[in-house]
Amino acid sequence: MIRLTALLAAWSLVGIAQAQVWEKMLAPGLTYRMEADLLTPRLIHAFRLSLASPEVRALPELATGKVFRTNATDSRETLSAMTSRTGAIGGVNADFFPFNGDPLGLMIRNGELLSFASKRAVFWWNDSESGVGTCTTEAILYLPEARSLTLDGWNEECGANAVTLNTAVAGVSKAAAPCVQATYRIVDGSLSVGGAARLELESVALDNPSVPVPEGRVVIAARGNKVSALGPLFPGNAASLTIRGTGLDWPRVKHTLGGGPFLVRNGRIGIDASQQGFNAAFSANRHPRTAVGITSEGDVWVVTVDGRQSISAGATLEETARLMLRLGCVDAVNLDGGGSTTFNLFGITLNRPSDGRERPVANALLVFSDGLRAANGGGSAYSIPVPSAVKVGDVIQLKVVDKWGGAVPNLQVVWAGGGAGWIDQGGLFRASAAGKGYLAAWIDGIIVRTSFDIAAK
Repeated sequence: MIRLTALLAAWSLVGIAQAQVWEKMLAPGLTYRMEADLLTPRLIHAFRLSLASPEVRALPELATGKVFRTNATDSRETLSAMTSRTGAIGGVNADFFPFNGDPLGLMIRNGELLSFASKRAVFWWNDSESGVGTCTTEAILYLPEARSLTLDGWNEECGANAVTLNTAVAGVSKAAAPCVQATYRIVDGSLSVGGAARLELESVALDNPSVPVPEGRVVIAARGNKVSALGPLFPGNAASLTIRGTGLDWPRVKHTLGGGPFLVRNGRIGIDASQQGFNAAFSANRHPRTAVGITSEGDVWVVTVDGRQSISAGATLEETARLMLRLGCVDAVNLDGGGSTTFNLFGITLNRPSDGRERPVANALLVFSDGLRAANGGGSAYSIPVPSAVKVGDVIQLKVVDKWGGAVPNLQVVWAGGGAGWIDQGGLFRASAAGKGYLAAWIDGIIVRTSFDIAAK
């Protein structure tokens, strides 16, 4: 059961007119927050979570569980599909991506390196603490006859005159012909930053553009002038791999997600967009945003801002940074935004993605809690009565009722709305356009849905 910790708290103290906030405590160490600023306008959804709480945990998740998978979205996956597949109770989209399943920045899960670092900002965490920073990663392959190669990529398609390594997380190793793809067995060691592994060559494929990577194996692909650098390849050959990193206190790093730029550093606005390769329009224009930040107490805020819609204009990077400061963050990083910005809770997309639907993304930050239940059907136990005539401009107080007609206390409900209107966490629905309105409400593991027509004035 969820408990409401704050309801309809006006933001007049911070100078935001016509704005309200709701906070619903979902579990010890996990709170859901919604803000509705009607003047800007701007809709915000957020989690505040305590990494030290035994009731909740946060994990990075790769779309479809693999970097490369043959599907309609080139291995990308919607956030709602990721939460359903993993059993997470919620989450947000994370890193930027090149419209395939390969995140652009550093990704580490449970200590295992999944994607090399870029020059952009990183959010890292473990079971009790978190931080932000920039870093570098490097992997060196040691071959017979005292030869060595610095890898150009990790779990990514091999480019021209490059050598890359793909683990089982990649699914397959991709390289355009002519190429060499060498499959090695991992004898021992680890694929973590600061770690090393001993390898044994099992097989070699010539000009095969897609080689499967089984568990316990890695495939090293080479193209162009890097083919000869691999030297003679004979099954049984021994090799070794070392992975190095700079910029972070790596023994403390269990998970990471990439993003950029920084929003807040050491309690002050610290936007470094141009230094991280972002243009002026990205920074100065209002867009949908996703961000993650850390408070002085060590709690983590995961935030989305809807945008590019009449009901929510979005935010500039500076406005996003000020939001993170207002939430108490001393460090904060911007994540992928725009049409990727998505906030999911209990299997429901609570925010309104600017594409009009969820965009498949490359990875996500997911939240888990064993004491909470996502949707398990049973919606017939509840209903949402809606007036028979609703027109544009109407503001309607809604409630969930049980099968006996009794109203469910709003503090036990998580609301979501879509289509031609939106709903806040107080159950107030605003009809913003003519068309179809959609509602969903989560009540202790059960989701009830309804739809209705909204007429023009």
